[in-house]
Amino acid sequence: MLITSGLQGIVATQSAVSSINDGELTYRGIKIEKSGQNANFEEVIYVTQKKEI
Repeated sequence: MLITSGLQGIVATQSAVSSINDGELTYRGIKIEKSGQNANFEEVIYVTQKKEI
């Protein structure tokens, strides 16, 4: 088994729903950190399924 550290060997691609800008991960334009602090489980699921706030 080959073990690597960090992101070596991780495949990256373009995404229509998430991005990293200035070091901040966003999902559909919402900062992940903000959604994790201010949204409950049901709200997060709604955004992921309905693709809107």
